[in-house]
Amino acid sequence: MMDYFMGQVESIDSDGITIVHPATKCRTYVFLPYVVAIAEEQVLYENVPEHAKIIEQYRKEKPEVAARTAIKDEKPEPPKPVAPTFLNPKALAEMAKKAKASFQQKEQK
Repeated sequence: MMDYFMGQVESIDSDGITIVHPATKCRTYVFLPYVVAIAEEQVLYENVPEHAKIIEQYRKEKPEVAARTAIKDEKPEPPKPVAPTFLNPKALAEMAKKAKASFQQKEQK
């Protein structure tokens, strides 16, 4: 199974990389052992004259690129809120009791 995460690198530490999606601003932290590859992409803005030339060249040479680079006036929909996950305190307390009892039994042996 392969997942593809896209984002601008926000920070790197000894454990992983934090990236931020350019449109949604969602942050993702990827642990280094799970990073297979990092690819760089160029971000082009039509209001920057040098970038506009590159965009036009792509559109002329590759019609399929023209369709994917069309400017959309619509803003991406913000992600829908996700219901928070709540832990069952009673189940956690019971689990802690069992773990403590198990640990005490091992100490007595």
